Amino acid sequence: MIKNPLTFFSLRNKKGSLMVQVLVFSSVAILLITGLVSWAVANVKLATSSYYSQEAFQIAESGIEYYRWHLAHAPSDFQDGTGTSTSAYVHNYLDRDGNVIGTFSLQIIAPTNGSTIVTVRSKGVVSAYPSVYRRIEVKFAKPSLAKYASVSNGPVFYSTGDEVYGPIHSNTGVGFLQGSNPQPIAHNTVTSAASTYTYGGVTHFGVYTTVGTDDPAPPAAVPNRPDVFQGGRIFPVPAVDFAGITTDLSQIQTSAQSGGFYRAASGGLGYKIVLNVNDTFDLYKITSLLPVPSGCKNSQNQTNWGTWSINSTAGALVSLGNFPLPANGLMFFNDNVWVEGKINTARVTIAVGTFPD
Repeated sequence: MIKNPLTFFSLRNKKGSLMVQVLVFSSVAILLITGLVSWAVANVKLATSSYYSQEAFQIAESGIEYYRWHLAHAPSDFQDGTGTSTSAYVHNYLDRDGNVIGTFSLQIIAPTNGSTIVTVRSKGVVSAYPSVYRRIEVKFAKPSLAKYASVSNGPVFYSTGDEVYGPIHSNTGVGFLQGSNPQPIAHNTVTSAASTYTYGGVTHFGVYTTVGTDDPAPPAAVPNRPDVFQGGRIFPVPAVDFAGITTDLSQIQTSAQSGGFYRAASGGLGYKIVLNVNDTFDLYKITSLLPVPSGCKNSQNQTNWGTWSINSTAGALVSLGNFPLPANGLMFFNDNVWVEGKINTARVTIAVGTFPD
């Protein structure tokens, strides 16, 4: 017998309310768990992708290192030793047990005419996760004397007003000497193959200066002179191979005679070349240089001693004509040469030498 129906209905209402709360909280819990599981799965995928992406990068990098090695042993081979041109050269990548765990594909772009720059693109792929890959592109080039503003087998000196922006090198010694203002300055690195250089009976550093305060004599510590050597000075460094350069000059001379531009001795003091932006150049024969100032003496009895500034008087330059730049980009002159002007789209190598010297 139910004595209090109100109490009965009240209990029934409370039970229904509890069921709703259970359903709501259960739904929220399911959503939270589902979200956490999805977040965990996404993080696992991201970690896996990152791991294989790094591995793919290392595989691509190994492709670059492989072709750097290949060019060191076959510098003119741009077809991966196959003798066949293709869009990609594919290599397996092995682990230490000899198992294939990925591949790298190489795209090799040969140098253009007159350049030594080889472009190599490497694509690395992991076999276990092929959807992830990495690409690397590098450029390889042979060192060139063109990187120097001045390179010499003998000593070289700079003084009043000399301001050099490119690297300077001498196999013997480099001196920046006190003069009148403006004093000489080097904005880039100055190097010498010699640790010391003796001039006029005085021993100097391989790269030295007398601007302001003279450098101390070796073996004293080399002072820091950023007022003169803004890019620093380094000595000794490996010598530049001028014997090899002589061989290269001979090859350039032969190529210039057969398909480039060649001139024998001028019959004067040398040639002046003025490069033009329309891929031509003006050629002059030099007949007169500025005379040596009265205070300068050839105390070392050096050959070809004198000034190197072209005389501005009439007749010092004799025009030999305007010529197109050669198709093979090689010009050789068997005499002294002065070069000025600029080019726009062309590449040209101007070589000067007298053989067998």
